[in-house]
Amino acid sequence: MKANSFLNLLTAIVSLSLAIILYAMFLGKADTPVIIYVVAGFLTAMTAWQVQTFWRTLLLKKHFKKRKIDAEQLETDHQTTNFPSVHPQELLNEADFSSIVSTSVVENTTHKLKVKK
Repeated sequence: MKANSFLNLLTAIVSLSLAIILYAMFLGKADTPVIIYVVAGFLTAMTAWQVQTFWRTLLLKKHFKKRKIDAEQLETDHQTTNFPSVHPQELLNEADFSSIVSTSVVENTTHKLKVKK
């Protein structure tokens, strides 16, 4: 996330700088090709995209940090509360397989029957 944040911020700064340079050099000149304004517009849009991505990354980092703190707090609470140690064998009775009913002989064979008209 640190690398992603850094690259988002760097891309936003570079895009904005290039857009400003293009606008400063070519804005209002009669012989300026349209492509210059198109590129400057795309650079401006790219800046906005990278800024919002950077902001969302910061919010996501904050969210993950909060979840980690909550998980650590829950673990600490669990350790300080004296819950009895229970093993699964102590909760359930042993399985009884003596009363199992076998499958029917005619099960899944009804599709072979044809209706006479």
